[in-house]
Amino acid sequence: MKYIVLLIALLWAFVGRSQGTTESCRAMGLYFCTECENTDLQCHLCTSGYTLKSDKTGCLKCTDTNCIQCSINTADTTKTDCEVCAAGYYLKDADKTCVSCGITNCNTCHMGNDSVVVCDQCDSSYYKVSDSECAACDTSCLNCTSTSCLACKSSTYVISGADSKKCAACPGNCKTCITGDSTTITKCTTCNDGYYVSNDACAACPGDQCKTCPDGTCNACLDNFYLDGSSCSACSYQCLKCSDGTTCDTCVTRYTTKGTEDKSCDECPTNCNICTPEQAAVGKCTTCMTGYALDSVTSKCVACSAVTDCESCTVSSGTVTCTACKTDFKKDDNKCYKCPDNCPLANCVHNETAVDSFKTYCETCNIGYTTNNNLQCVSCDGCDYCSWNDTRQTTQCQCSNPDTNPDTTTGTYQFRGTCDTDVYVCKEGYYYVELDDTKFVPSCKGCIVGCSHCNTTSECFECKATDYATKPKTDGTCYKCSSGSSNCLTCSSNDGTTFTCNSCKSGYFTKDAGCSACPANCDTCSDATSCTTCKASAVKGADGKCYACPASCTTCTVDTDGVTSCTTCVDGYEVNNGACEACPANCLDCEYVDGALICSDDKCATGYQKLASDKLCHACPNNCAACTESTSTPDLLVCGTCQSQFTLNEYACGACPAKCAKCSAKGANIVCDTCDDGYYMDSDKVCQSTATFGTECLDASDKPPSCSLCQEGVGAELVSDKCYVNCYTCGSLTNNVPTSTIAQCNAQGNEYPDKAPCEYGCYIAIKYDNNEMILASRGCVVNATCLSDGVEQCTDTGPSQNCFKCCDSGELCNGNYWNPSCASASHVIGIITMSVTILAAYVIN
Repeated sequence: MKYIVLLIALLWAFVGRSQGTTESCRAMGLYFCTECENTDLQCHLCTSGYTLKSDKTGCLKCTDTNCIQCSINTADTTKTDCEVCAAGYYLKDADKTCVSCGITNCNTCHMGNDSVVVCDQCDSSYYKVSDSECAACDTSCLNCTSTSCLACKSSTYVISGADSKKCAACPGNCKTCITGDSTTITKCTTCNDGYYVSNDACAACPGDQCKTCPDGTCNACLDNFYLDGSSCSACSYQCLKCSDGTTCDTCVTRYTTKGTEDKSCDECPTNCNICTPEQAAVGKCTTCMTGYALDSVTSKCVACSAVTDCESCTVSSGTVTCTACKTDFKKDDNKCYKCPDNCPLANCVHNETAVDSFKTYCETCNIGYTTNNNLQCVSCDGCDYCSWNDTRQTTQCQCSNPDTNPDTTTGTYQFRGTCDTDVYVCKEGYYYVELDDTKFVPSCKGCIVGCSHCNTTSECFECKATDYATKPKTDGTCYKCSSGSSNCLTCSSNDGTTFTCNSCKSGYFTKDAGCSACPANCDTCSDATSCTTCKASAVKGADGKCYACPASCTTCTVDTDGVTSCTTCVDGYEVNNGACEACPANCLDCEYVDGALICSDDKCATGYQKLASDKLCHACPNNCAACTESTSTPDLLVCGTCQSQFTLNEYACGACPAKCAKCSAKGANIVCDTCDDGYYMDSDKVCQSTATFGTECLDASDKPPSCSLCQEGVGAELVSDKCYVNCYTCGSLTNNVPTSTIAQCNAQGNEYPDKAPCEYGCYIAIKYDNNEMILASRGCVVNATCLSDGVEQCTDTGPSQNCFKCCDSGELCNGNYWNPSCASASHVIGIITMSVTILAAYVIN
């Protein structure tokens, strides 16, 4: 025990003070502690709903579950006094407990002098009607009082006059606005880019490419254009910012100016994002694209994927050094290895010298998991902490500190196995047994359906608070609230025999221990005749009834006769005489201007643009994703952005070349920038198949034409700039037997080297000396004989019994490892099958 304490102390000295997480504190046995100190091993701050114990050795849960801040009771240090209650509750001074406000949507309240609860503040988007009622603001309003809206959503304003409780949208292209001199007029104060304030509204700047024009005269242009007098003209090819039509100041990504004299843009080398003119001339780079790194010697971009599953890397003289692997992969010796599931990356370890099943393993798994004898993470069953029982080959539940013996005689929920105050071995819905009758280890067994706390699988003493009555039925089972009334959410019972519904689903109220329907269109009510709140898209009338808004309405009003009128509509509709009228075709939002329903600016669907002449949305040119109307030619739509695998070429979209993922226009020609997967770009900017270098080639280069990356594993090797398939496709040990997609070999092998039979197919040959692996090899054989000295060789070289060959004649086999000829083939073979215990001992040693 003293060594464990010393180990914990040393670990804590290294970690230091832990803040903002409970994990490090929990490792010290300080549960629900968010800040603790390594010098005294004491807790200094507890999470919400807990308070520090008197001796600071941990946190004590607030006695009241609705309390968020409490203190130790001076008379009984095992209990607490609440100081601050959760939203919707008030503090009862007499016994320092929290009591529900009992007022829907009330955030804070107090007990009034006449013993009636008074609501002090309503929830956000609600306002106080009286001391006992909160009502919802209009859906367009963020914050309000009973008479007016105080804050509106973005690009909306508070309506003046009779409708001051609501917000209305600012006019088209208006960023901010205020109510004008009339309740029907608004004044724009600022406009979106491309517009300026004119006569309290937003007017379009001259030209399609003007960004700002404070007085109607353009003073700044969009990217790719420059200010030419008071209008905008296009920069040269691939230029982002320029001062005139020939002088480019900044080129777009992957391009650079050609030099001090020539200010046009030239393309950077392949996979390069940023380069200088000098670098572009010699194929060098400054900053590479994502997934590539700059070779510190050659200044060229090299793919990080040269190291499989590598995300970022450094390169020197063509040698790729991985700096970070993909998510859930561990970097070791410049390789990326997949960590076991449910293993934190920091606890993932790779050991290349170990046998296959132990090469990548976990030291400590996530909570709820533990390592098995293969050091992989397996789930604990019903508990957060467990260990692996090697004898029983299963997990056994325990406290987080294995030296703490679970106590089933004390604690509020003692049958879950008490580890510390309010800390248990088993999760809710399970109970602890010292010896499971099937697993024969300490375990957590599941309670019956709906039970949160029990002492056997058939005896429940507290049911789940959600969907069930917490008090079990007299037969020990749990009563599901919806079984008595399908619309009941929560219920209770005093005697385990009679059950009463406490709350119902939306649109229902409690009645006669069950649920009854509210009036039509009512969301909450107290009885079948009076409604408290209406459903969405319904409005409450003066008679207290809820009236449904017309079709496509989001909000509406109702008159004394019960007739409803729309005030706001769903997207794609606009209010017209109290109803919602559909916007013109391909329009997402519209408005009435001079009695006509037109599409609002910038509100056409993707691939459409509004024309000034008819205010309707028209389709952009073919293969165009976004377009604008020409300033020089009315009713002509000019493309600005093309669809995928197309590029803009003089305002039209041209298709990328075959097998090209991304391309760009260069003068009148369209050239490829990036090829599809499985293709590489040659010196003529044409995408060629990597299969030229073998079907296993993943990436290639044109300088010189050769494969640069083969598939991982024994299935392919890079030899003379080409990928070759290995003859064998051997797998790893499965149930102590080597497996292959070709055949299973040595299926009847045993522990003795002179008794392991050899059959047609592939094998893994391993020789051991004093339980230490000293040699391993792989190969393909037919009718080989295992000799007593552990040497395997072919016995027949005839045509019908020649060694197995899976490569075509004349091709390399297995790279340059061995020649598949029986006349010269001999391989060392030893024990094929080894027990799991011996393999584990080898890894540990």
